[in-house]
Amino acid sequence: EPSVTLGELLDEAFQAVAIDRSDSLGHSALGVGFMERGQLTDAIAEHQVAVSLNPNSSFARYAFGYTLEDAGRYDEAIEQFDAALRFNPKDPAGWSYLTLKSSSLYQLGRYDEAFEVARVATRFPVVDLVWACIHMTAALGQLNRKDDARAAVVELCGRRPGLTIAKFRSWPHNMNQLRQKSI
Repeated sequence: EPSVTLGELLDEAFQAVAIDRSDSLGHSALGVGFMERGQLTDAIAEHQVAVSLNPNSSFARYAFGYTLEDAGRYDEAIEQFDAALRFNPKDPAGWSYLTLKSSSLYQLGRYDEAFEVARVATRFPVVDLVWACIHMTAALGQLNRKDDARAAVVELCGRRPGLTIAKFRSWPHNMNQLRQKSI
C-alpha cells in the first residue's frame, strides 16, 4: 500500500526476516528502512546480507547502491548500480538505477560520465524524470556547456512545470541534505 509509514515498513520487514532469515527482499526492505531513518551502518549491514543471499538480485543491488550513495561511498555505489543493470538490463525501473549512478558520478567529479548516464535515464518512458534531468543539467553546468545546460533546464521545466529552486529545496528528500551541506 503506498501510504505505508516508515515504521510500518520496518515492522513488516522485521516480520519477514523473522519468518525467513534467508529472504533477501526482507533484508533489502530493512536496509531501505534503516537508510530512511539515517541508520546507515545498520542499513549497509542488512544490504550486505541481502546481496549475500541473492547476489543476482537487481533490486538488492540497487537498494544497496542507494544506501552506499547516501553514505557518500560513491565508488561502491556505482559498482552496485552497474551490477543491478547487468542483472536486469531491461528493468522498467532502470531509470532509477541510472539516476542514482549519475548522482554518484557527479559527486566524484566525473561530470562527463554523470551527464551521459543521466541522459540515458531521461530516455526511459517515464513521465516524471526530474532527478535525471537535474543531474544532467548540473553536470552540463560543471562542464561549462552553458547552451546545453539551458536546454536541459527547458526540458526539466517541461517535465515539471512551475519548478523553482525554492520548491526543489523544500522537497522532503532534499531537506536533510540541504541542512547537512548548509545550502
